[in-house]
Amino acid sequence: MRKNVVLFSMFFILTSIVVISPHMSFPLFRINASHSHLSNDSFIPIDFIAINGNEDFENQADLLDWSGSGTAEDPFVIENYNITNNRHLFRVVDTDYHFIFQNCWLDGLDNSWCGLYLAHVSNAIVRNVTIKNAAIGMHMLELNDSIISNCDIYDNSAMGIALELTCVGNKIMNNTIYANREGGIWLDWNNTENVIQENEIYENWIVGIELLEDSHDNIILGNTLSKNHGHGIKALGNGSKIHHNIIAKNTASGIFVYGEGYDIHHNIIWENNRMGIWGTFLAQDNSIYNNTILNCSSYAVRLDGKTSENTVRFNDFIDNAEKYQCIDDGTENIFDWNYYNPWNHTDADMDFVIDFAYLIEGSKNNTDIHPTLHPNTDLPDWYAFEINQPAGIPEPLALMIPAIGTGVIVIMMVLSYVWWRNKPKE
Repeated sequence: MRKNVVLFSMFFILTSIVVISPHMSFPLFRINASHSHLSNDSFIPIDFIAINGNEDFENQADLLDWSGSGTAEDPFVIENYNITNNRHLFRVVDTDYHFIFQNCWLDGLDNSWCGLYLAHVSNAIVRNVTIKNAAIGMHMLELNDSIISNCDIYDNSAMGIALELTCVGNKIMNNTIYANREGGIWLDWNNTENVIQENEIYENWIVGIELLEDSHDNIILGNTLSKNHGHGIKALGNGSKIHHNIIAKNTASGIFVYGEGYDIHHNIIWENNRMGIWGTFLAQDNSIYNNTILNCSSYAVRLDGKTSENTVRFNDFIDNAEKYQCIDDGTENIFDWNYYNPWNHTDADMDFVIDFAYLIEGSKNNTDIHPTLHPNTDLPDWYAFEINQPAGIPEPLALMIPAIGTGVIVIMMVLSYVWWRNKPKE
């Protein structure tokens, strides 16, 4: 008996620990960022750079003494320029030469033209470039097999980075993109096989990252999207993978899904002003799994009327605002093996699955028939929550109690009447 008391006490202490205040600042991304940029004092001033084709590239390399020959082993290197003007600042079209554009300062002055414009270009590397006060910070059309990394792109009147017209196989990595007035990164017109990885994207208007209808098979990985004035990610294309991102404090939803065939997994979606994940219109055949959705103002997951055949499995939904954390008005959507907190529960057979299905709000009367007792993923250690406590009466049974009570009273009245009619006469 004493051993049982000790074991129960240890279990109670371990399951009652609250690690940290839920109101502390999120440590992995900039909430109130202090921006530091390269000084433009050390750069070579030049009005603009415009290159049209391979021959023109060779001529300008000779004229401006750029190193390299344009091969993969010996790319042209264009560096250390201050380009401040109200026109396209760095423009390259119609070349397959390998080149590196690096360590430059681009200021568009009045937001009229693009900071960097690349069209029909392959094999470019753009790195450590600051672009501000342009229309679109970086505008690419038919850009292939290129890398954009470690750039600061901010205060532009349209998008920070826009890829259009069949951009294939590019990597956009480790950039800081903020305060652009039509979004952070924008992919359109058959953009495919691009990787957007480990960028900081915050305080942009409209959206953090937008994948438009014709984009497909891209990878959105390891980015931090915070405090954007709209959705964190808007997914209108199809077949892309969105995973291991941190999506927090955006003024709309964390991920807005309009397309089909997305893999959305292992994202931390925290304290967005609407839904964690919102599937609408023709969102179908999307897989939503192993995401952690915390403290969003509305539903953790919302699937609207025309959505169909989406699967929502193995996610953790904690402290989202609605009574029921998910809503489904679609067709043949599946919720299964998710963790819901807060929710009082029972697990009488101790199989780590709650004994009663979790009710999914909405017109389809959907349920999660395997709600889990414990979280499915390792929750971030900075977020505090209290584990669900066993309930005396499970919620579905509690909802039936008034009807059961009324039935018992009626039965007792009938039995009393029968007894009275048939009692022995004295």
